Amino acid sequence: MKHGLVADGRLRQLAQSDDVDPFAEADDLRTALTRTVAAADAALLDLRVEGIDDERAIAGLEADGILPPRPAVEQVVDALVGNGIGAQPGWRYLSEHHARDAAAIVARLPDVADGVIVYGDPQVAAHAVDGLAVADPVVVARATVFSDPAPERVVIGPSSARYDSAAAAEELDRRRTRAATRGQRLRALTAGRQRDEALAARLAALLDQVPADGVEGLRARIAAAEAAAARAATDLAELVQREDELDRRLEDLAAESTERQRDLAGTRDAITAVEAVLIDERDVAAPARARLEALPSLIAAAGEAKRAADRAIATAEAMLDALRRSRIELESRQRGLAVDRAPLGPATPSTGPVEACMAALHVVDAALREQFP
Repeated sequence: MKHGLVADGRLRQLAQSDDVDPFAEADDLRTALTRTVAAADAALLDLRVEGIDDERAIAGLEADGILPPRPAVEQVVDALVGNGIGAQPGWRYLSEHHARDAAAIVARLPDVADGVIVYGDPQVAAHAVDGLAVADPVVVARATVFSDPAPERVVIGPSSARYDSAAAAEELDRRRTRAATRGQRLRALTAGRQRDEALAARLAALLDQVPADGVEGLRARIAAAEAAAARAATDLAELVQREDELDRRLEDLAAESTERQRDLAGTRDAITAVEAVLIDERDVAAPARARLEALPSLIAAAGEAKRAADRAIATAEAMLDALRRSRIELESRQRGLAVDRAPLGPATPSTGPVEACMAALHVVDAALREQFP
């Protein structure tokens, strides 16, 4: 172990010797190491402060285009604004209102340039933030101080801990308490920053979706989409209604189909029965068909018989007409004979001619009955 420490380069550097005895020089080496550790801590703190200062400067330059004021100045400005008093850092006021004469004003009024500018009474402003713990002195002056240096100026701070040991002890306790809670505050600030950063990203993404015609165009599209959605909802309701109607119709058709199937089964049974009847009636149908085929000749024969009957009737009617004429003629002649015979006295009754006529009528009647039974 001793050999290793002797060979350590850092111990040689601290002892400023190539021959180091860790036991003989232990106190000096411990003192030297304690000092270097403290120096390293101070350097780390300086680097952190420097980094924080650079971050503040970068943020101020990016936001306002100028370096930000001292933390004590920002503290006073925030307190005044929080109490409803208009206030600005001197550097920002110079940049906005006296940029051309800023160098001359700073040379003449450096404490005001590095302080706070108010638009009212500095005494009233100082009273509003009475009790504010400010580590460094901050000059508060009216905005007219750059044109008229006479107006009164008020100094806020510095903390008495810079020159009073009792106050310094209180300041130490306060600083330790603040340091102890700084981690919690840093986490809260980090979480808030991440939340706001995420919100900004979401906002940027939302704005990227805004069309070229802006929010009005987006509203018009939203209105059109809502109208289309309303129409779609109406169409959907109609479709649902039609679907319900179709379902009911399908149920009716299913019932009708079932009934038709039953009817079809009955029809099949009827067809089977008819086929059986047809088979049974086949022997009857063939003779009937033959008779039907013979009907034309029978009809022709009947027609010829009818024509013959018509001729016979005509002949009989002619004969009857002749007989009627003969009878009339005979009756007329009979009456004439009766007149002519009256002078001759009573005649001997005789039925010879009448009987002959009646015999002739019987012959004609018998011939007609034979022709048309």
